[in-house]
Amino acid sequence: MRHIYSQSLSSEEATLIHKLTREIMNKEGLGHVKLRFKPKVWQTVFVTKGTMNRRTREIVSIGDQHIQLGGIMLTGSNFPNAIYYISIYDPEYRLRRIKRPREIMLADIVASTILEEIAHGVVFNRIAIPRRRRPKPHQREFQDVFILLWKEYFLTLKFRLMEIYGSNGISGDDAL
Repeated sequence: MRHIYSQSLSSEEATLIHKLTREIMNKEGLGHVKLRFKPKVWQTVFVTKGTMNRRTREIVSIGDQHIQLGGIMLTGSNFPNAIYYISIYDPEYRLRRIKRPREIMLADIVASTILEEIAHGVVFNRIAIPRRRRPKPHQREFQDVFILLWKEYFLTLKFRLMEIYGSNGISGDDAL
């Protein structure tokens, strides 16, 4: 489903998104992880390749790691069924899911999605590699890291992305 404020991205806007994402990745120790934009793809994911022992479920070797940002999601031509969101007014930083975020500002959706994929990378590199086990997606480890990233980067990232997407739509706080 198309977001009501979908748009095309210029090369300068795509470069800014890449730069902002890369800055956060570098600060979080993911400088070695590649960042890829796929223009005609919706899927935004953290991918790691390697080998795992099927019997013990232990990570044996780690290969290529990258975060893929889908161009279709970045333009709002399609958007996720739900996003993770933490109210800026919640002193306890409770993580919530907003389903069908169509009315929410594209800047909120993109910022949340970028932080989600970076959180997957951080969990894998800081927790899975030392413990030699693959983490389950969206479990407690992921949620804890996502909350920390949200506290540190969300507002700055959102306002920088509003330079690209504008302020059309409602804030994620209004959708909770």
